[in-house]
Amino acid sequence: MATGRSRRTGGLAAVILAAGDGTRMRSRIPKVLHTLCGKPLIGHVLAAVRGAGVRKVVAVLGYRSELVRKQFNGSVAVAVQRELKGTGHAVQQALPELKGFRGDLVVLYGDTPLLTAETVRGLIRAHRRSGAAATLLTAEVERPTGYGRIVRDRSGRLLRIVEEADASPRQRGIREINVGAYCFDARALAGAMERIRPAANGEYYLTDAIDFLVRGRRRLATAPTRAVGEFMGINTRADLARVRGIMRRRTRSRRGGARRKK
Repeated sequence: MATGRSRRTGGLAAVILAAGDGTRMRSRIPKVLHTLCGKPLIGHVLAAVRGAGVRKVVAVLGYRSELVRKQFNGSVAVAVQRELKGTGHAVQQALPELKGFRGDLVVLYGDTPLLTAETVRGLIRAHRRSGAAATLLTAEVERPTGYGRIVRDRSGRLLRIVEEADASPRQRGIREINVGAYCFDARALAGAMERIRPAANGEYYLTDAIDFLVRGRRRLATAPTRAVGEFMGINTRADLARVRGIMRRRTRSRRGGARRKK
């Protein structure tokens, strides 16, 4: 197994999943181009990634990809998911843009604009310290409805991620959730993506890559975060309004802190 030290010399990259059409936004504009405090949603995620020191970024686009591509001015590699066949399929589209890459690969969603560079750095740091094939952020929440649950064995070892629709009543009672942020050894991820199979609905899931690595007895790690609110995805205009309020309060708080330091 590769060590954290050897992966660090291989570099750092990120994949941002941004192919969704945002049907519930009721707009012809791609969801990730809706603006929040003067910047498109995906722009906030990209800023967090750049702030964490990641320079090589691949954005996986779908609906009206040409509009989203223009936002990057050539600073981001683009892969197009022409059929929306799940998160795993989206990552598969990105891998050709990372051919030969042997470092650590962060995978994030493009509709989580509250994400901060500090949280991304924490994920990368935890992954490199662990020497694992994959590290995912988890959180303990009071109301886990809608999230994948983290299933562990009696020793605390990660067994799998169970999506809510597939969870048993007992598993639905688990309060530890997968927040949707990952850091992989790029070669381990590429090997897993070659072997995952579609679900009954024809989609490929990124969480199945985690399952494959567990079955292959690869080392996996989890990193707890209290910043679960940063992973609030935007699916509706109501979500957008809610997050806009949070971001404005965050901005006012930062300005207030800066004034107090003067």
